[in-house]
Amino acid sequence: MSVVVIGGVVLDVQAHPADADIQRGSSVPGKVSQVPGGVGRNIAEAAHHLLNQQQQQQQQQQQQHGVLLVSVVGQDAAADALLANFKQHGLSTAGIIRSATASTPCVVAVLDRSGEVAACVADVAAPAAELTPDVVQQHLPAIQQAGLLVLDANLQQQALAAAAQAAAAAGVPVLFEPVSVPKSVRCVPPQLCCHKA
Repeated sequence: MSVVVIGGVVLDVQAHPADADIQRGSSVPGKVSQVPGGVGRNIAEAAHHLLNQQQQQQQQQQQQHGVLLVSVVGQDAAADALLANFKQHGLSTAGIIRSATASTPCVVAVLDRSGEVAACVADVAAPAAELTPDVVQQHLPAIQQAGLLVLDANLQQQALAAAAQAAAAAGVPVLFEPVSVPKSVRCVPPQLCCHKA
């Protein structure tokens, strides 16, 4: 079985204070970590590991299984780190676009002492801007031959619709991951939707 995932790749930066409360206008001791994230990336990695495990159990050929993640990153250090992580996990980067105009999606979260988010800034505009219906069209053969298409709501409605229609025409099941409440409505046709995301 092959899986095509179209969605976000994000560098998550998390700041954890050591002991003190967050102080506005000042810094406190703590730990900052950078981890690969993004809904699309996380699903692709999980599917990759599950399919590899299944392949080992059934002793099938590598070509019969695979995960294609279609996403976008910039041409920056964050992208280099994320792509190196892909290779470390054996994930293909064949569907990753390196944009010359967009920065790599990044989410910076400052946590409080209990681990709850105290403040967060998400720069995740690139997937919606760059993963267009034209990009979906470029990956049409992979979608048509997939056992499953996974779409996350970081895409705009037009790209989601194009991908879902291509999968439906080929009889490929589609899994939609809503990502967040505001973005979840992107799977609803505009004429039926009262909210904009």
